[in-house]
Amino acid sequence: MATGGYGSGRKKTFKEKLADMKGKAVGAFKKVALVTVASTALIGGPGYYNYGTTQETEVKVRQVQRDFKEWNQKEGKAVYENYRVVTDKGTFRNENATLHLKFNRDQMYQDFEVGKTYNIKSYGHLPFGLVGSPNIVSMREVSAEELADRERARQEAIKKGQQDNQQGQPPQNGAQPGATPQQPAKPGAMAGTVLSGATTKVIISAEGYDVEMTVPAEAVQHIRVNKVAETQPVRIIQAPRPPG
Repeated sequence: MATGGYGSGRKKTFKEKLADMKGKAVGAFKKVALVTVASTALIGGPGYYNYGTTQETEVKVRQVQRDFKEWNQKEGKAVYENYRVVTDKGTFRNENATLHLKFNRDQMYQDFEVGKTYNIKSYGHLPFGLVGSPNIVSMREVSAEELADRERARQEAIKKGQQDNQQGQPPQNGAQPGATPQQPAKPGAMAGTVLSGATTKVIISAEGYDVEMTVPAEAVQHIRVNKVAETQPVRIIQAPRPPG
């Protein structure tokens, strides 16, 4: 009587049986591991993209856009695609997202108002400097009262910083012996002003941007913004869809 691979009439030893069992177990483990890795890539990848790349950002809306796709004869209405919101922090998509239970892109398109500030939650912010295409999943308008309170607190902090710098300046009660007397500066001019060497930080808000500068303490009242040039954010272009 043959026993398959071990010679005619010879039974497998316990060691040989153990080796067979071990080989089958290793083969089964490899198959399970391969299926697990494949499942993780298929499920974990989209899961990370949707929930591992979320951020909350405060933005000021500049434009709300969408592209005309076609006219639906059956329903008698226009069909649009490529919904997007252009802000001072870049361009965000406004598309429905099943995993986030977001199905109100059209309503959100109507709710965004140019010039207003919103706190938005979006996903698609890729790590390591990779360029993503963040999609908005929720929004909350920042009220004018809240913005006014922040601006008031910011101005008070700037004023306090200026006072602290002035208190740290050495007194200048008189001219040093042999020094040339300084002429008083005309209103709006810096000519003849003696610089103490003290500096202060100043934040200027213009067109939704905060510009922080370090200037001589004596020059704070003479800073003027002459021009703010706005650049157009990069427009998102969707990849061509396959036929059908």
